[in-house]
Amino acid sequence: MIKMSTRDKKLLISFIGILCLVASFLFIYRPFMEQVTTLKAQNEEKEKELTRLKELESKKDYFLSEIQVFNTKAEEYQSKFPVKVLEEDGILVARGIEKKLETTIASVMISESEFVYSPEVPKVEEVEEDDSTWAEKNAQATKDQIDKIEEELDGGSSNTQTTIQTAERGLFRMQNSIEFTTDYAGLKEVIGYIYTLPSRVTIDTINLTYDKTEGKLVGDAILNMYTLQEKDKEYETPNTENIKHGVDNIFGTLEVGTNNSENNND
Repeated sequence: MIKMSTRDKKLLISFIGILCLVASFLFIYRPFMEQVTTLKAQNEEKEKELTRLKELESKKDYFLSEIQVFNTKAEEYQSKFPVKVLEEDGILVARGIEKKLETTIASVMISESEFVYSPEVPKVEEVEEDDSTWAEKNAQATKDQIDKIEEELDGGSSNTQTTIQTAERGLFRMQNSIEFTTDYAGLKEVIGYIYTLPSRVTIDTINLTYDKTEGKLVGDAILNMYTLQEKDKEYETPNTENIKHGVDNIFGTLEVGTNNSENNND
């Protein structure tokens, strides 16, 4: 058995005490202080969030009134969209351009309405991140969305097709092509006329060539005619009284009436 002097015992006790202090600091005090620091930072974030929420709460009436204002504006804007666009609507747009402006319409091609968007139809999944540019990503995303919608409209997804047919509100587009002849001033008037129409019509694309012999611009344009189909709105038939509708008998053959037939039999 090793005998220790009183001095050695005191040194040993002091050393053990120092080890206990170091261990307490490393394994108890420092983790506790780190946790306190973390909680303090979290509390500061919570206090900032609470302050922000209190500020929002104090402006609750203002936000509610602004929401009402924007809802009213949205309804007013949506009310400008026709509920439906038919072939005669596209023809009337082209006729208005030709009658009111110094522009000659050579031909008009009418297309069928196609589905664009409805908040009740499931959204297309977002494109994964890649190294493409912003424009390329948008173009690809738009193409993928159109391809998927066209596939669904062709019968690829009966559930989505049913949703489109029964949706309370849906945006549709008719793309009509016109061929025209005008000059530079007339072209500006055509563009201004289209964008001042009460119906929702936009220019999708426009191609122009200069005719040197006539000094005119010859071109073609694709016009987008948008409709917002809603179940509580009805289609308003356009006024076509001043437009010649042609004849019922396009072949010009003779028609014998019933009265004449009876007289001949007598």
